Amino acid sequence: MVLEIFVGLFVEQMLSAGLGQGRGALTKRREANALVDETMARVREELPEGPDANSIIDALSRQLRAPAADLPHLPAQPLEALRLQLEPLLVQPFTDGRDTGAQILDRLGLDLDRLVAMTHSALLASARQLVLEQGGLPEFVRQGFEQWVRDQLAEIRRHLVAGNGASGAVDTLVGPPELMVGRQEELARLEQLSVQPEGTGGSSVVLTLHGMGGVGKTTLASAFAARISERFPDGRLWVDFHGFTPGEEPRSTDDVLAGLLRQVGHPPDVQTRNLAEKSELWRAWLADRAVLLVLDNALSEHRVEPLLPGASSRSLVLVTSRKRLDGLGTRRSVDVDTFSTAAAISLLRRYLPDHGEHPSDEPLTEISELCGHLPLALCAVGPLLDTVQPADLIDRMHRAAYPLQDLDDAERPVRAAFEVSYQHLGHRQQQSMRLCGAHPGPDFDAASLAALWGIQRSDAAVRIAELRKYSLLVTVDHVGRRFAVHDLFLPYVRELAAV
Repeated sequence: MVLEIFVGLFVEQMLSAGLGQGRGALTKRREANALVDETMARVREELPEGPDANSIIDALSRQLRAPAADLPHLPAQPLEALRLQLEPLLVQPFTDGRDTGAQILDRLGLDLDRLVAMTHSALLASARQLVLEQGGLPEFVRQGFEQWVRDQLAEIRRHLVAGNGASGAVDTLVGPPELMVGRQEELARLEQLSVQPEGTGGSSVVLTLHGMGGVGKTTLASAFAARISERFPDGRLWVDFHGFTPGEEPRSTDDVLAGLLRQVGHPPDVQTRNLAEKSELWRAWLADRAVLLVLDNALSEHRVEPLLPGASSRSLVLVTSRKRLDGLGTRRSVDVDTFSTAAAISLLRRYLPDHGEHPSDEPLTEISELCGHLPLALCAVGPLLDTVQPADLIDRMHRAAYPLQDLDDAERPVRAAFEVSYQHLGHRQQQSMRLCGAHPGPDFDAASLAALWGIQRSDAAVRIAELRKYSLLVTVDHVGRRFAVHDLFLPYVRELAAV
């Protein structure tokens, strides 16, 4: 209570232009003007550009410099106090002498509730900075004030998140799978990485999931997002970049940012702003918020970076990509591998018919191996088990030139997953991929590829590293020195090598 009274008195002083004539009055007026200026700068970041917005800013400045001695105590009723201060804007004529504040607010896509919430949010953020810059404050006061501000803003953001007076946080998460198979180790690792160590403050976290096409990154991301969604009351947002989606052009960062800004309440004309401006608006919206943002199927680091929150955000960003996004500078990364045999068998059993005798693990293990334990292939081959005996399916896959040959519903998505990854490689990387397909053995290391390609071993090691960055090679030993092309992708690589 002592802390609330202290902060309330401070903010009321800052709101008031009539601070008295006593000792230190000039200093207080300067502090008040600084607070108003900073508050208006923060509000301006959330308003569209134009004369209407400038009129609102000018009017807000005048209102906040008006005497505030008769206002209710701010910490007890923060929104009502500002509402009384800003209500004159609804009837006040603006620069053209015709439009009232209410009409201009409507044209900006705002109402008084949203304007009050925006102003109060900016006011507290600005007041916090001024309070903490004052010398000699005890540490417990600093810590208590920060917590008080967070609590106040959490309440106010419920009025802000959906925009235009709508209530509730935006939630566009993809639903989790009905039944999750395997991935318990990966989920536990993500849970561990999602928590900031004690003593590091409330800064944001960036996690990355990477792995080859068809390995189940999106499914894992949706399952994890569902687990932790309640930790992020200010918004839960899912974006598909279509970075490696067959038949789709990857989405630009500019397009994604425009969509996100509209979802959180910005007017449609935010599309006309440039990328840097959109990024600034997005980071301003994320500041001091707890938001879960999933960026699925990202093509590269530079498409993701403008969407990442600033230091003051308490958000978590989960990025999935076939490419290792080392340029993001995060060490919180999880490698998503193919299924274990146990998980693959568990998945295949879901496709067995309800009637009849179920097979033992042995034939299902063989089918799993023929599918390379790749979830995409297992989900495509599995439905055949409803009408085809496992032994017949195994025989058919063995007699084919490669396991998925002529199993169109299975081969089509697997081939497409490889081809779209190959298409996004550079010219030299595509050449390296084709040369890997020409290797006669089941696996290789840098020395054997160097001998085959007629280059130095160090050059071969760099080329291997480039392909691994795009998850196009699998590691076949425990020390990471021998590699192979995945069994299901190898036929397509050899087709390219033969051309």
